[in-house]
Parts: sequence; structure tokens; C-alpha cells
Amino acid sequence: MQVLFIYVLVSLSCDIILKTHKSKEFPNLTYTVLSFFTILEYTFFSLFLFLIIRNKYLKRIIAFISILFLAFSLVYYFLNIGNPKKFDSPSASIESILIIGFCILFLFDQLNTPEIVIIYESHRFWVITGFLIYMAGGLFLFIYADDFTKEQKNYYWTINSFINLVKDIFIGVAIIMKKNNINQINM
Repeated sequence: MQVLFIYVLVSLSCDIILKTHKSKEFPNLTYTVLSFFTILEYTFFSLFLFLIIRNKYLKRIIAFISILFLAFSLVYYFLNIGNPKKFDSPSASIESILIIGFCILFLFDQLNTPEIVIIYESHRFWVITGFLIYMAGGLFLFIYADDFTKEQKNYYWTINSFINLVKDIFIGVAIIMKKNNINQINM
């Protein structure tokens, strides 16, 4: 759960930076913040999944794919730093596809070796569901984000804000469930 807490802090910090900076003073800042947020978000999500999946073969798959993704994202960022964009569409799109796949791997792992009978009683289920909603809901936004006009971005980005809120609510539910489980064990 510490991974999720750090993710929430990083996400909040990036949002604050993006809301308070002046794009004329720092034309590449938006692109840089969003590119590195994509890398950090992917790292936190895949690390969380890596830690909760028990199957060693699936863990190796996540580790190998993560190395490839991180290398791609960094190379793509440095190749495009001179061309100020507002969003790193390819990396965010690939991140969504990979995290959706990893979430499916987690659910597959749970089917093969269930920890509990009712899956929604697990805090992990709520986190994974939040990831799935966020990544699946944002996938096509991320794919087309580079082509949006400012008006389209303002119109369609409310979808991203909504699914981000849903993800955060699901993570909050997971944290409360985890805390309640710890309190019940300590009684």
C-alpha cells in the first residue's frame, strides 16, 4: 500500500505543477511533467501488481515488459524534447494497454489460486478495478490526445478527470478496507 500512497503524492504534485506553471515561460514543462508522470505512474502500477501477483512466471513477464516500456518511454521523450508537445500520447497509450494486460494477469492468477472466496472483499481487487477503469476509460483519449485542438481537449479531458476520480475512490476504498482488516486482526 506504500506504493499507492507514494503514487498519490506524485500524482498530486504533478497536478499542482501543471495547474500553476505558465506555459509561455516553460514551453516544455507540460510535456516533461506528463512524460515523466506516465513513466512514474506505470512504475507504481506495475510495481504494485508485481508485488501482489504470486506466480513467478507472471512476475518475470511484468519485469521484462517493464524494462522495455521504460526504455521506450525515455527514448521517445528525449527524441521529442525539442518538439514541444502537450502530451506524450504513444507512451500513455502503451502504458494503458500494458496495465490493462497486467490487471488481467492478476485476475487470472486469482482464478488459479484464490486467496479468498469473494474477491471483492480483498483490497487488492478494488485497486485493480480502479486501475482497469482508469486505463480502459482513458485509452482512446491517450491515443488521440496529440491530435486534439484546445477546445476538444477541454471538452474530452473531463472524461479523464472523471475516471481519475473513480480510480482514486477505488484506491480509497482499498485503503479503508486494508486499514479495517489490520484493525480487526489487532483486536
